[in-house]
Amino acid sequence: MQGNIAALLSHQLEQLFKLESSLRAEKGEVDLLSHEVRDLEMKWNRKSIKTPAHQLEVEVDKLETDITNLRGECDIMSERVTDLTGGKVPLGETSVNFTDFLHKPAGDNTDGPPVAEPMETETPAPSDLVAGEGGKWNCSQCTFANHPQLDTCEICNMPKIKTGYESRSAQSPH
Repeated sequence: MQGNIAALLSHQLEQLFKLESSLRAEKGEVDLLSHEVRDLEMKWNRKSIKTPAHQLEVEVDKLETDITNLRGECDIMSERVTDLTGGKVPLGETSVNFTDFLHKPAGDNTDGPPVAEPMETETPAPSDLVAGEGGKWNCSQCTFANHPQLDTCEICNMPKIKTGYESRSAQSPH
């Protein structure tokens, strides 16, 4: 019986030494992590001191100015497209070959700004725009024939694009 007690005590002491060794190792890891956290906090504090709030405000102001300038440039480009096309081609429509259009000499067309020829495969005929089947209009995106009272395409939700053809056809007596 005394042999069993001695063996049990020996086993308990072994377990105690293992636990103490594990505890020391874990405490060492905790100390390393706490040092790393302190170092990172010091770096962060140094960095935030180097970048004062007024410098951030200056950066924000510069970005806002850049955004305003870009918006102005976009407006100018949009006006230029409108001027070049004479307002006849809405943005997003692909019925004008712009590379030919932009390289056309200025004196080619005497009755206004130069206008490129529509591409046959993408531009619906004037009769399709208004007087299609029962007055339906063809979508400029997917070419689906929509009911005349719809403002957007039933298939792709593209808005109905009103062209010069429609207004002339609506005014004609037939």
